[in-house]
Amino acid sequence: MSNKAPKPLAEAVQYCPTSAWKKIQNEAIVLLDVREDEEVEQLRFAVPYYLHIPLSQLEQRFHEVPKEQSVIVACLDGERSLKATYFLSYQGYQNVANMKLGLARWVEKGFPVIGDPELLKSGDASGNCWLLLLINIQQFSCILIVNPVAVFSNGVFVLANIC
Repeated sequence: MSNKAPKPLAEAVQYCPTSAWKKIQNEAIVLLDVREDEEVEQLRFAVPYYLHIPLSQLEQRFHEVPKEQSVIVACLDGERSLKATYFLSYQGYQNVANMKLGLARWVEKGFPVIGDPELLKSGDASGNCWLLLLINIQQFSCILIVNPVAVFSNGVFVLANIC
C-alpha cells in the first residue's frame, strides 16, 4: 500500500454563460446539467449535446459522461456544477469546465431554453436548497452535503452525496 498523498486537483476551468454558449455553438461540447429531475422537467438548456445527471446520482452514473469530448457542467447558479466539475476531474476527466452563474444567468442573457423561463423569477425552478451536515463518529468527522428532496426516499433515509 502506498503512503503517497493524492495529487492535488488543478483549479477548475470556468466559463460564463456567454463564453459557454459561444463554445457550444462552435464545438461539439456536451452540456452536463446536474440539477435535480424536478428542476429539469420545468426548464432546461436547449443545446445540441445535452446530458442530464442529477448531482445526487453523479457518483453512480459519472461513467455516462463521455471522456473523449469536452464537457461544460451546469446547474442553476454554478455552485453544484462546480462540485461536479471537481468530482469529474478527480475521476480523470481532463476536458471538463464549470458554467459559473448557471442557468439563471443563461436565461438572463436570452440563450435558448426548453420550458418557461418565468419559473426562475418565481423561484419555482430553484431546487437549490441543500443541507450541510457535520457528522462526528468517534474520531472520524465528515461534512455531508445533501439535497433535502433526495434525502427521504420511500420513507428511508438516503445519503445524497459522498463525504
